[in-house]
Amino acid sequence: SLGGTAIQEKVGHTFIRTTMREHDAVLGIELAGHFFFKESFFSEGGPLPAFMVMEVMKKEQKTLSELAAEAKVYFPSTEINSEISRKPEDIFAELREVFSDADLRDKDGLSIHYLDWWCNIRPSANDPEMRMNLEADTQELMEEKRDQVLKIIRS
Repeated sequence: SLGGTAIQEKVGHTFIRTTMREHDAVLGIELAGHFFFKESFFSEGGPLPAFMVMEVMKKEQKTLSELAAEAKVYFPSTEINSEISRKPEDIFAELREVFSDADLRDKDGLSIHYLDWWCNIRPSANDPEMRMNLEADTQELMEEKRDQVLKIIRS
């Protein structure tokens, strides 16, 4: 709504910083809570995000929970890790079949995009686990799709 353009990139500071430089981006964010800023040479911001939020809280005279409620647009699952016994490729193949009408992307694992919900599933680099993040327009839809995708991942 403020004129920004979102660019999806793989998880990891090396990928994010490279893409930010290529696009001269002012901000990069990982859902795990990592924030990267152009003004800090595309490096992770450390305490900078906290200071920025405190500045807005002071200016608006609002609590953090009040500001968060105003900004909340989607309902996230948060990251869910699932131990797997199947190969990630087999899980991805089943997800592709079930969600064949979605906008499917392979940037980092598999991303499934619909107008009212999306999710990303990717294997852990270190453990026999799949990591899933999902967001939807409503809490009910998030829970429904979260459970549907997790059933496939964990089967």
